[in-house]
Amino acid sequence: IEKVLNNAYGLSHLDSGKAVMIPYTVTGDEIQAEIEKETSSYCIAKLQNIIKPSSFRVQPNCKYYTVCGGCDMLHISREYELFLKQSWIKNDAERAFKDSKFILNDIVYARDTEYRYKVRYSQDGDAKGFKKRGSTEVVNIDSCPLVSKQTISDCITVGGKTFHLSPSVFFQNNLEIAKKIADFILENIVGNVVYDFYAGVGFFSAFIEDKYIVTAVEGNPECKKYAHQNLKFAHYIESGIEDVHKYLKKKADTIIVDPPRSGMSKKAIKNLLSYKSERVIYISCSY
Repeated sequence: IEKVLNNAYGLSHLDSGKAVMIPYTVTGDEIQAEIEKETSSYCIAKLQNIIKPSSFRVQPNCKYYTVCGGCDMLHISREYELFLKQSWIKNDAERAFKDSKFILNDIVYARDTEYRYKVRYSQDGDAKGFKKRGSTEVVNIDSCPLVSKQTISDCITVGGKTFHLSPSVFFQNNLEIAKKIADFILENIVGNVVYDFYAGVGFFSAFIEDKYIVTAVEGNPECKKYAHQNLKFAHYIESGIEDVHKYLKKKADTIIVDPPRSGMSKKAIKNLLSYKSERVIYISCSY
């Protein structure tokens, strides 16, 4: 295996030069695999046998791994996983910024077990768990090493602040990392006027509202009642970012953007750029 791609598939090549992608492999593995899908430009293969394991390979800490489709990097050492994710971000940034200069900070991470306070299970008859990779079949599980043992009701405390919420609204899933992101935002704000786009129930705004003039913007109407409980000073606007220009006319010095996994629409990006803010802090969940 030559390297690991940013979809977590290992990459190899046939003698013809055609690329082969194999899940559950890692750089340096010597393996046997069976091709399951072939196109004109690449193949997808299934791991059959590990002839010689890579030094980056570890024993997965989950008995359902490779059967359950929830995880795809548990066979990779934590150190190498962090290296891979940082290299993927660097490569993406180089493509996006091209000749522009950028600084890649040291990677920030937290524990890699029992960190998810919220998960969404699937159920099919008596089976309750997660779906198999590329399938609608549900894998019945009785434990998951990533799920926190902490019980969440209608509020949660992070960094000394209490947040009201419900299971149906978005909230940062890794609470330890979420606080570190909030700290990063606080350290990198410029100016005095801050817009918090895709604010949800006001998580990031809550950590900065006593130091800056903050306007939180969120399009999900269910978040509004929780945001009003969570925020003391920030102004809150219920609006999609596509229509935010109707309510916010003034320029913000810093804009925080935390969109869903699908990213921002073209109209939302246009509105964001129209403010010509000195700094945009964009939070992405791509990796």
